[in-house]
Amino acid sequence: MHGAHKSRNVAHGVNSGKYTNGHFTKEAKEESSKSLVKLRYLEDIGQQGGFMKGARTRGPKPTGYVKLDMAHKDELLIALKKIEES
Repeated sequence: MHGAHKSRNVAHGVNSGKYTNGHFTKEAKEESSKSLVKLRYLEDIGQQGGFMKGARTRGPKPTGYVKLDMAHKDELLIALKKIEES
């Protein structure tokens, strides 16, 4: 056989370009990161507001997260807007 066959060159499933490391699509990783940012801001509000006590979430901060001081109303509003985003 000479030349490439379309059926053999098209990547399917985890070998396609939509997967970053063979397990998750790029869209799924972005959605997960957005959810983690929302949870981090909720945790900040709870910790700084005195609603939560105990150890903080361990590990690296998610992409898009910026540490805010919830005592300032402008920064609290920024955090609430990030949480509200779909």
